[in-house]
Amino acid sequence: MLVRQFGLRIGKRNVSSVEVVEPVSEALESNIETYLRTFPEYADFPFLHFHVQTNDSFDRVNYLKDPFAFVQIGNDPNPLMFVCETGDGDGTYDVVAEYDRDRVAALSVTFIDED
Repeated sequence: MLVRQFGLRIGKRNVSSVEVVEPVSEALESNIETYLRTFPEYADFPFLHFHVQTNDSFDRVNYLKDPFAFVQIGNDPNPLMFVCETGDGDGTYDVVAEYDRDRVAALSVTFIDED
């Protein structure tokens, strides 16, 4: 339906979703969401049926496949942030890095404070 209405070129992503091949502008995203709201079955939650993933820092963290990684903040190679699974849900934890010149040599994450 969206392919016909907006002339999108798509490719299969997995068994339940597809992705748009070319970039989607904010204006086009808004037009698509407005169009979806005209259908009762999509009106309440159009973002469940069409979502633009920007690969920003938020998306990089949420779609991380590894249990831990250094992830770019922004589009430049640096700075990086350390992201890891805790097993305890969402949260923020103290992280201390030791450097050898400009390279992280050791990393300590305090998940549970002894106090």
